[in-house]
Amino acid sequence: MVYKYYPIKGIKEGLGPDAQVPIRRDINEWTVSDDPTDKMQVTLFLLALSRFQAVSPNSRDSYFQIAGIHGMPYTSWDEPSLTAQEIHRKGYCVHANSLFPLWHRPYLLLYEQRIYEIMVDEVIPELRLDQEGADKFLNAAKKWRLPFWDWAKNPKMPDLLCWPTIKIGLIRKTIDNPLYKFKMPKGKKMGAYGVGTLKSPEYDDSFEYGECIATSRCPTEARREPTSKEWREGFADHNKVNELLNKHKSITEFDYGETAEMVYRLLTYPLDFVSFATTARDATASSASKSKVTNDINIEFIHNNIHYWVGGDGGHMSQIPVATFDPVFWLHHCNLDRLFAIWQTLNPKEWFKVDKTRPFDQKVIGMGNLVTSKTPFRPFHKDEKGTVWTADDARDWFKLGYTYPELQPWTDSKDPKAKLLGDISEKYGVSRKMTLKMAVPGNELFGVAKNKENGASVMDYAISIKYSKFAMGGDPFNVEVYLGPNKKDEEKIPAEDFITSIYNFSQPAEQDGETVCSNCSEQEKQDVQVSAYIPLTMFLVEKIKQQQLQDLESATVEKLLKRICYRVTRAGNTVPEEKWKQNMNLKVDVSVTEMDYSNDASAPPKFENPDKIPSLGIGGDDAEGPAPIPQVPL
Repeated sequence: MVYKYYPIKGIKEGLGPDAQVPIRRDINEWTVSDDPTDKMQVTLFLLALSRFQAVSPNSRDSYFQIAGIHGMPYTSWDEPSLTAQEIHRKGYCVHANSLFPLWHRPYLLLYEQRIYEIMVDEVIPELRLDQEGADKFLNAAKKWRLPFWDWAKNPKMPDLLCWPTIKIGLIRKTIDNPLYKFKMPKGKKMGAYGVGTLKSPEYDDSFEYGECIATSRCPTEARREPTSKEWREGFADHNKVNELLNKHKSITEFDYGETAEMVYRLLTYPLDFVSFATTARDATASSASKSKVTNDINIEFIHNNIHYWVGGDGGHMSQIPVATFDPVFWLHHCNLDRLFAIWQTLNPKEWFKVDKTRPFDQKVIGMGNLVTSKTPFRPFHKDEKGTVWTADDARDWFKLGYTYPELQPWTDSKDPKAKLLGDISEKYGVSRKMTLKMAVPGNELFGVAKNKENGASVMDYAISIKYSKFAMGGDPFNVEVYLGPNKKDEEKIPAEDFITSIYNFSQPAEQDGETVCSNCSEQEKQDVQVSAYIPLTMFLVEKIKQQQLQDLESATVEKLLKRICYRVTRAGNTVPEEKWKQNMNLKVDVSVTEMDYSNDASAPPKFENPDKIPSLGIGGDDAEGPAPIPQVPL
């Protein structure tokens, strides 16, 4: 019998005239809608997802196996011709290269398509509706698309994901909420199907995910013990998740700025495709300091932080090999796909260029040394014959049967690009709104920004950070940035002096004594670096409010920022400086430019290439050296 591959085509139902396609909705708006169709869709989604998660892990089309494509249990999916040697302890997912946002697009389609199939083939027939009712639910299903979670606009866990159980009015039954956590079918341990232990190569600790029968979010240290009931059965501290998301705190409980502003700059800065798509920059540490600092903002870095804020230390979302088992993963990545589609709309000519292979967090099956728009996206197939997806196939989301609220070209808009930029500014442009307010006479900060015709300008500061991805043997870690003590006798650094935190989303090369990433040792020799970009201006404006800074002039700001310090944390603990400093190859540029914002929300910010401030840099050709690490607690 000829093997039939799973054909990932997207949902081809619910299409309207003039190439109209259904919309992937914001889960916070969709789930509270009073529209009857929306209510039917929410019911179908929950029931179908519950069914999906209950499918035996032995089935190719199960939630477990589809989630496992991303990492553990490191087996092949829908590729029956591979030998045991070819698939042993290898994965498919790509990070730290320009395939990152594109590879996840057919992955999301697969997930969306499976849920739709279960809605139509199983859930609706079993509701025992009359013909009219069945037709209504079928039409609702055809127009359904996977919802997204906009964590920048609304930085808290969606309410629907926070309830352990949920009442389905249509069937008059309360069910376990499939969005709260994924539970293994029949209470089996994940280890029974190949999920194992993540052991640190540097420390004597581990996360025994094989003991789990359900996923966790932000478990405490005690709840991470393999003998803990909460660890085995799944634990979610959504108060902690919301603290990390809503207040943007690090593990030391300090506030560090707006994710919304990160998204605003990501979508309005002039970036090429590779710069937008990935944390990876130049291939080696020696060359990584040459790039423009504004190019260090990227979608992957923002994505990494969300994984940590939801998972915390040890939660499934914060670990690459098991992140996809948490149902929130799919809503998070749906939002990333939305941001990617928005960026594509604003930059239609920007596309793939040949890119060197970057350090993947798994040994990727069948990946060559170069990636292009023709690189096969294994294990995703377009048809039953096994034709493999490529980046070119995934470029146009309209052809895949969906779009997003901001991207509806069939609506009556004279200038859709201007409207889109205006929407972005209103949702995410924190610094723009702040600057325009500071230029208005009577504002408490009047004079910090300059009033200009049709807008205002401000001296804008930012930090560009690069570091070695495998600095701690592949262990995930946070790089934290803060102001050191202002006074010699200061015993504790004030909360308001914490600036930012950057999560390194990675994994060790070996697990359970076996190699997972056979090329990682070579990549560590090459010292491949990844990057992040952090706006500082809002932090500095707060310092003016606190009367710790007079203005935003370069000399004044430079004096304050000479107190900048850096540290590394992992698993909730501070790593001694001598342990991380040698291998981190930390490179920091603090830069300044005059940023012009228009009263017209559809006009992107204007600025010249920022100037680096040598006295605040670390590791670059023009850097003068790092600040010392203060011996006081945060």
